[in-house]
Amino acid sequence: MKSQVMVASLFSLSLLSVAVSAAAPEWNLVELSYAKADIDDADGISPAGFNLSGSALLGDSVFLKGDFTSLSDDFQVLGESVDVDLDWFSAGLGYRYAVSGQTDLYGIVSYESFELKASLDGESESGDDNGYGLTVGVRSMLTGQLELDGSISYIDIDESETLYRLGANYYFTPQLSVGASYRAADDFDIWYLGGRFTF
Repeated sequence: MKSQVMVASLFSLSLLSVAVSAAAPEWNLVELSYAKADIDDADGISPAGFNLSGSALLGDSVFLKGDFTSLSDDFQVLGESVDVDLDWFSAGLGYRYAVSGQTDLYGIVSYESFELKASLDGESESGDDNGYGLTVGVRSMLTGQLELDGSISYIDIDESETLYRLGANYYFTPQLSVGASYRAADDFDIWYLGGRFTF
């Protein structure tokens, strides 16, 4: 059901974008956001932290994309305090295609790295893994100030996972905006709230 809602939202986004007069999406940008995750079947565990991401055009169509999320939480297990830290890094090469003056379709091939650290009663354990990701999405300026972004990603890190993302940004100036986004997978969801600077 979750995947059907996200796909329908992406389709609606592409339909909305064709009849509105606005500028094209900007690809030279950096974002800093507060991030919080909800993990299925893990009551009381909601790691939170930050996300730093950005992209930069290498020409008219090719761009670099980077993304780093760091989350942490502490909770009680049998009276003992457990600290958990999760770091997720992504670096990719993308290609944008202008469907119209306001809407870009894009694809990204990325390297993905995930690290988990846990400590209990002075003892700590850590593990990491890496893999690759494939993303397709659409970005559209619905007005001169409002942008919507939706994507579907296939991530293969030890096990494969499909992620769906929807986000919106509101521009106060051509360079500064605030935004919120939601990323959903089978076992977890992440919410983001932050600011963007375009250059």
